[in-house]
Amino acid sequence: MPDNAGNNSGAEKNKASTPKPAAHIRFAQQVNRASAAMAIPGIMLAGPLVGLFLGKWIGGYFFDHPRRGMMLGLVLGIVAAARETVRVLKQTDKK
Repeated sequence: MPDNAGNNSGAEKNKASTPKPAAHIRFAQQVNRASAAMAIPGIMLAGPLVGLFLGKWIGGYFFDHPRRGMMLGLVLGIVAAARETVRVLKQTDKK
């Protein structure tokens, strides 16, 4: 009977074919960054639009013309979207 104690070629093949845990972590980080990158355009679009429509409603309610509220809401929406984008980017860099 041959001695196979020193021959672990089958076990070494299995170890070589399975990815290392670090590869899974890197993949998860890449997916996290990609999802954040895909969310940013939606944030930059939604913030000003929500601000615009809320500003129109508030402008018609409090001011004499909705245009003042629309301008105020648009500016606040842009600022809110920029802050949220910075927050998402910082959170992505931490992970």
